[in-house]
Amino acid sequence: MLRDYVTSQEEGAKDMKVRTIFAVTVMATAAMPVLAQQPQRWRDLVGVTNTSFVETNGDRAIQLSIDAPAPGKAAMATPSTLATMACSAPESRQMDFWLGEWSVDWRRSTGEHGRAHNSVTREADGCVIAERFEDPSTGLRGIGIYSYFPLAHRWTQTWMDNSGITINASGGPSASTPDGFFFDLARGQDPGRKYRFAFSEITHDRFVWRFQSCAPDAMTWSDETVSNYERIRPLSPRTASFHPRR
Repeated sequence: MLRDYVTSQEEGAKDMKVRTIFAVTVMATAAMPVLAQQPQRWRDLVGVTNTSFVETNGDRAIQLSIDAPAPGKAAMATPSTLATMACSAPESRQMDFWLGEWSVDWRRSTGEHGRAHNSVTREADGCVIAERFEDPSTGLRGIGIYSYFPLAHRWTQTWMDNSGITINASGGPSASTPDGFFFDLARGQDPGRKYRFAFSEITHDRFVWRFQSCAPDAMTWSDETVSNYERIRPLSPRTASFHPRR
């Protein structure tokens, strides 16, 4: 999960050359080998001169070293440069179908059901999709953050709510399921099972969200929660132009 950019500076004693370090924290998912295999692409895009992996509280991170130019010359990269890379990728618009106000009719496999509200917006100069979920029937309130990481060709997600749960996941469009999005959880409630959530049957005004699990060696996923989303407000002309498969 793309967590944060941390910058630090240290001045060389001889030529006052500045080296800036960007520590990009990501969960140990399929994104990590992709990053490891593309150091040249980082150098070509933002002037990275070195990459290394570090461990932080169970999370893995890739540390990118970027040499700044001599005084008076334009900088090769900044945190905003890296953000622009993510925001300008065409794939960063894949989830715009979700933007808006939604009524959510959910039902669990155990029989519980209820109706909730979810408000989904773009934040941080359009680089982040944020959901604000509220369920009056259970009192659950939570926030989800989604962003596209172009070097890994994957979306990343973090969810936190008032029950104390934190979920990290990554994924993207399904090659086998038309108009489907799947996010694999980094960790689940039961270590002996795999977990994911999926967006499917996507239209402009409706879609189905499923939370699913299966045994590690199984091929069939079981629905634990199924949520039917219905748009409360019509799509704006700008949002209506986007579709998850374009």
